[in-house]
Amino acid sequence: MKRIWFGAAIALIIAGLGTVGCALLLSGFDLKKFSGEPFESKTHGVEGTFSEISIDASTFDIAFRRSEDGSCRIVTRENETYSLNAAVEGNTLKITSHEKKKWNWFFTLNFESPKMTLYLPETEYEKLTVKVSTGEIKISDIKAKTVSIHTGTGDVQLDSVIASEMLSIETSTGDVRLDGCDSSAIKIKTSTGDVNGTLLTPKTFRTETSTGTVRVPSGSYPETCEIKTSTGDIKMTVK
Repeated sequence: MKRIWFGAAIALIIAGLGTVGCALLLSGFDLKKFSGEPFESKTHGVEGTFSEISIDASTFDIAFRRSEDGSCRIVTRENETYSLNAAVEGNTLKITSHEKKKWNWFFTLNFESPKMTLYLPETEYEKLTVKVSTGEIKISDIKAKTVSIHTGTGDVQLDSVIASEMLSIETSTGDVRLDGCDSSAIKIKTSTGDVNGTLLTPKTFRTETSTGTVRVPSGSYPETCEIKTSTGDIKMTVK
């Protein structure tokens, strides 16, 4: 009897794999054809002035760009699975998103990640906070007193980001790269990922890694850079 059940289970598995294979063959191996909700580009306008930015998005890849026409807007690549809200409350631009549909059934999987690009009219702000569960974060040419970035799974890339008081980055699984960034106090923490980049001014480096190599400048200075990673290399230089 056990052999009969075992044989039946194997047959079902083979049949399932055959069905999947045929579907992929007929689609030309285009996985996006199995997306239950097609992605499209949307533009969200932002009215009002603000000096602080707070983003709490679940699974968006996020990028910042300079607005050439002086207006603030958000351009997304999303589908009906996600809901995005953006509004100026007090002195803060608050952007939030959540998934309206958690599950898709047979052959309605999404193989494209939602994306968000924030076009900013200014380059200097009081506070910048970005939090995502799963997604990459790319920020360039921004100045603020404090910059705080948190992502569960995703890489973080900062180019020419200056935080006069504090620059804080935390990611569970993802690499962190800084290019021409600076702050009087920098704190970077990642569980699994490499940390590398260049800073503009000398720092007292404090590093910690369980498995990985560390290459940072030596010396004692008033400004600090603390980097912790469980599994990953740490390589930093000063321009």
